[in-house]
Amino acid sequence: MDKKKILMVHNFYQIGGGEHTVFKNEVELLRKNGHEVIEYTRSNDELKKDKWKLIFLPFTTVWSLRTYIEIRKIIKREQIDIVHCHNTFPLISPSVYYAARSMKVPIVQTIHNFRFLCPNGSFYCNGKVCEKCRENGNFKEAIKNKCYRNSTLGTMIVVAMLTINRKLGIYKKISYIFLTEFNKRKFDKFIDINSNQVFVKPNFVSRKEEPIENSHRKVFVFASRLEENKGIKLLLELWKLIPKDYCLHIYGDGTLKEFVQKNAHDNIAYYGFAPQQTIFKDLSTATALVFPSIWYEGFPMIIAEAMAIGCPVVSTDIGNGKDIVEKSKGGTIFDPDKSDTFVKAVEDVLNNNEEYRKNALIYYSNTLSKDRNYIITNDIYEHLRGGVKNSQADKVVNNQFVYAGRLEFNKGILSLIEMWKQLPENYTLHIYGSGTLEKRVRKEIDGVKNISFMGFKPQEDVFEDYKRSIAVIIPSEWYETFGMGIPECFSMKVPVVCTDIGNPGEMVKEAHGGSVYPVGDFCRFNDALSDVISNRVEYSDKAYQYYQNNLSDKENYRELMEIYDKSKVIK
Repeated sequence: MDKKKILMVHNFYQIGGGEHTVFKNEVELLRKNGHEVIEYTRSNDELKKDKWKLIFLPFTTVWSLRTYIEIRKIIKREQIDIVHCHNTFPLISPSVYYAARSMKVPIVQTIHNFRFLCPNGSFYCNGKVCEKCRENGNFKEAIKNKCYRNSTLGTMIVVAMLTINRKLGIYKKISYIFLTEFNKRKFDKFIDINSNQVFVKPNFVSRKEEPIENSHRKVFVFASRLEENKGIKLLLELWKLIPKDYCLHIYGDGTLKEFVQKNAHDNIAYYGFAPQQTIFKDLSTATALVFPSIWYEGFPMIIAEAMAIGCPVVSTDIGNGKDIVEKSKGGTIFDPDKSDTFVKAVEDVLNNNEEYRKNALIYYSNTLSKDRNYIITNDIYEHLRGGVKNSQADKVVNNQFVYAGRLEFNKGILSLIEMWKQLPENYTLHIYGSGTLEKRVRKEIDGVKNISFMGFKPQEDVFEDYKRSIAVIIPSEWYETFGMGIPECFSMKVPVVCTDIGNPGEMVKEAHGGSVYPVGDFCRFNDALSDVISNRVEYSDKAYQYYQNNLSDKENYRELMEIYDKSKVIK
């Protein structure tokens, strides 16, 4: 895998937040995977120390000469391959884009908030969601409402930055990473660019606790800042409708702390600001995380962290909370204006807890894990450099698997189909082959949306699909003498998921080139899929290494000659 030099760019706010954490995590992840990362960072703390910077801030926010000069120098000195920006507001400014463009280096901007469309970055004004500036295509309403820090001057500075750089056309000349499909849709009017410049890649999270099975209580957890837009007032009002044997645990601090303390009684417990370990310990055995946010969160990390430990989510049907929960099916949603929908959501998540828990864990493995994030990030970089025509990012998102072989009982195709029907619809299976069971296979998958029968195809077509897939599945229910499918997969750096009997299972375990499961065991099969999804990069590399060391033409020839030489001395 080609290792790159990445210039990571970020402006730290005075008060830390999710963007800062994501920046640091991505830098660490890229370095761990062998890339050289150079950081270019500024901090708003500079404004406290140097009053001159504060005086000139209205101008440098629009365009910073310092940034332009420094970025060009770094690109030239370090021979940078990719410039990746996180936050550029206010000190770094859009001049970083101009600098990278002048040096003919690809640049990609991760969109953490909505500042390109809304001066306060949140689509939230006067206690409710507001998209007037997006809809109107101008910022008159923002200036009128003093949307940036309740300051007319501050708002006008942000508006000037956005308007001037829009007219100069720089925003159309860079690429974008959106955290969700919801965020991407909000930018459709703004970004009039080729779809090849737009990617979707959620933030990744690390598991804070190990998932615990069958230990869920009638406990619901809220963990966030105690602010109006986080929906804490709404939640406390709605909780009055919930049976008294259902407990609500509240963690956090903020301007509404006193309000929460006054209303924390009976089946509501307020724990204040608590260590992460304490919160996630509680979440690991809770019925659900409650996410009552009434604004468009950029990317709610607490939802991702809850799903990582198998905790379902009850969310409002607003913004990314709704988008993530619906996509993952790891919980349920409610309309904040209709109290009865909240009561139904609470009962729903209690009655279907194990199903939502399973879906949450699957979604974490597929979408939010560290390994998955790296695969997508690296493929975006390759795409920007023109190295990938069909980005691997696409195949990772599609969760595609392949079966290719004879359609016979001993090959386990019917068992595979039966188990696949129990998986979420975002898992797709392509079946290649022919045999005595072809008619039955077609009948069994009729109406199953996530299984496609491809029929008998030329080998080269099948192999191309291998490369687009997470793994190849070999569900054999008999002792294969060898099985050519595994060497073929390993030679293409494609992991394998197979049963644990016979030679295929032994080979996969020896190579660490995939995952195995007992015949007909759905739970272990599901675990095997999640395992290979989470560790695809590692399994791909080890599969190929095993192929080179044991299965390649060169190694085969060497071993054959060694056998011939030994046979000469036998008398």
